Amino acid sequence: MISKKYIIISGSNSGLGKSLSENFIKDGHDILLLYRKNINKNYFLKLRNDKQKVIFFKLDLSNQKQIKKFILFIKKKFQKANVLINNAADIGPIGLFHKNNFESWKNNLNINLINTAYLIKEIIPIFIKKKSSIINISGGGATKYREYFSAYSVSKTGIVRLTENLSEEYANTNMNFFAIAPGILRTKMF
Repeated sequence: MISKKYIIISGSNSGLGKSLSENFIKDGHDILLLYRKNINKNYFLKLRNDKQKVIFFKLDLSNQKQIKKFILFIKKKFQKANVLINNAADIGPIGLFHKNNFESWKNNLNINLINTAYLIKEIIPIFIKKKSSIINISGGGATKYREYFSAYSVSKTGIVRLTENLSEEYANTNMNFFAIAPGILRTKMF
């Protein structure tokens, strides 16, 4: 048996996040599922065993006040949390850069990079005290240029660099940082 983890997954209601959530629940881990819109709570609750916690928290990553509330929630209801998987993302505007709606472009960076970084910043004081991991889904946008997907590519490249920096900055702690690019998946995003 794999040692039990206490996992937080953003974007857990569909695609990769849903698949990760399903598998971690089936493996017996306690899990906190972050979602922005709707989530089928009964589906996930049916997967758990009697000794597992499956907790839901509605969180809009574009809202830093909500992130602060979430951190308080973790401190009260999920103190053992030791893994954060930053999976939530937005594809952003698609098309020639000069034709993109720039507010939408900035919002994409805000969701995918700025507020993901803010969530990490806020959770580090909780995670630094224990053996923990922060896993950032960087996506294919960071592996090479993606024409017509400039906001997504820039934000995901930023996630990779942030992950590398944090890995070095916290090398003398029990925290681990990873950036993973799973490749193109058949999800609602695509």
